[in-house]
Amino acid sequence: MSHPDRFLLAGVMGWPIMHSRSPRLHNYWFSHYGLTGAYLPLAIQAQGLEAALRALPALGFSGCNLTIPHKEAALRIVDEASPLARRIGAVNCVVVRPDGSLEGRNYDAFGFTASLRERAPELRFDAGPAVVMGAGGASRAILAGLMDEGAPEILLINRSRGRAEALREAQLAVKKKHADPLFWGAFIMQGDPRPVLFGSKDTQPPRRNAESAKGGQPAGERTAFDVDEKKIASYLGRGDLA
Repeated sequence: MSHPDRFLLAGVMGWPIMHSRSPRLHNYWFSHYGLTGAYLPLAIQAQGLEAALRALPALGFSGCNLTIPHKEAALRIVDEASPLARRIGAVNCVVVRPDGSLEGRNYDAFGFTASLRERAPELRFDAGPAVVMGAGGASRAILAGLMDEGAPEILLINRSRGRAEALREAQLAVKKKHADPLFWGAFIMQGDPRPVLFGSKDTQPPRRNAESAKGGQPAGERTAFDVDEKKIASYLGRGDLA
């Protein structure tokens, strides 16, 4: 399959960006399927994001992916966004339409749940609690994925309470598909490693035991996932997630 009359252009915008593996991965598939084109790393600082996105149609781009620090800001720039992107509050894919307008989409929630299922086919998201560390753009998508998969209990941990609380409330406000999970928030006070809980009706979260599991992943086993693959090994090596 090829497009001799058109050179296909796409890329990933971020700052910094040269560490990204996306160009290598996407260009492999360009070659594999015989596509005439290229997927480029686009080093765009925050103040240049709108100009860069608006230039995509004129430069012949089909669209682009977005990474740090642009996912949330792009939502305010695109002409239209998918319902999931608006719910998550972030965009990781911008599509250039035939008329030159920009559509924002978000595939991070799907990517998160699909990656976990690929590595741990026996995992059931509704079998027990989940912990999410961080309240940035990626965490927004992960929370949406967990809630859509029926996670019964979620603990969101962040360095600042305000951002964690705002994200928790935003997700609960738009959650319609399933009954709301028991959704905790927590923040880490400087100099104190113990998380401070908020947002619950009780003073402490309920403790779960082996009998509370619904099946799937055996009681006592844990699955750890980090959107930064370079960090997860060091976390596990230090025992931080034990």
